[in-house]
Amino acid sequence: YKLTVKNAALAFGEKQLFDQINISLHKGEQLIISGNNGTGKTSILKMISDIYAPTSGTIEFNGKDINNYRYDDVVKNITFIFQKPIIYPLKVIDNLRMGNKASDDEIVELCKFFDLHEDIMALPDGYDTVVNKFVALSSGQEKKIQVIRQILAKTPIILLDEPLTCLDKKSQRRLQEYIKQQKEQYITIVVSHVP
Repeated sequence: YKLTVKNAALAFGEKQLFDQINISLHKGEQLIISGNNGTGKTSILKMISDIYAPTSGTIEFNGKDINNYRYDDVVKNITFIFQKPIIYPLKVIDNLRMGNKASDDEIVELCKFFDLHEDIMALPDGYDTVVNKFVALSSGQEKKIQVIRQILAKTPIILLDEPLTCLDKKSQRRLQEYIKQQKEQYITIVVSHVP
């Protein structure tokens, strides 16, 4: 599997965010993009995932222009772990399974790995607890749910935007350990303001 960004530029009106971005990554390779806030790091991820369209240049999966894919097919190729987690007013298990076909055993295994299982079991109905204004999750728990949900999607490309945000030190180490263990399975791009 190969991801290629060729001479990509992105602008919003008069504001040019970047020009002539070139990236070439194969399965098992990782790219870390670091820099100050507001320099367009997240916008590069959004461009690769087809949320933003480049003003010039191309994004290619396996040599095929992203514009020749249906958006549903783009989503099947890319996992995007956003800086701010997205949680839906559904059961915890449904939040974890959204966008993937994981078994209960796979979900529980990853929840245990990320030290989330006991937190979930402490909720009123465990994995069947509906997340709503009466059942609030911490920002760290929400982040873990998002990370697990996206990992279980098993796409060939993983984009991580400030992935350690909201996680405690132990969970940060677990995520770094998982990325390191599994890196041969994916093309991984990590955005961080810390080099």
